[in-house]
Amino acid sequence: MGRICPHRECHKEARDLCRVCVFPILWAVHHSKEFRSWMRKNHLNIILDYVPGGCTSVGQPCDVGMQRLFKLATKRSYHEDVVQNFMKQIQDDKKGTGTLTVDNRIPTL
Repeated sequence: MGRICPHRECHKEARDLCRVCVFPILWAVHHSKEFRSWMRKNHLNIILDYVPGGCTSVGQPCDVGMQRLFKLATKRSYHEDVVQNFMKQIQDDKKGTGTLTVDNRIPTL
């Protein structure tokens, strides 16, 4: 099994800890049953705990400061990719069903 967080693993080993607590961002994938089940199955030593919305700046000031521009550019890029995917689905919809799908499986996200 690969190491999901090498930095945390080093601290865990140095302090002789048996588990690590991870505070994921509030993305929908982090709350999905599939993701939580995958984490429980593959990473028993990691405890997931969630930071309430609007509290990121308290624990991660760089997240709302220095990294803000990078995160906005990334978000814009992902948004553009989703829009292009939808536009392709609309153009390829020969039957006129009007159904759009988003691939939200863990490997895709």
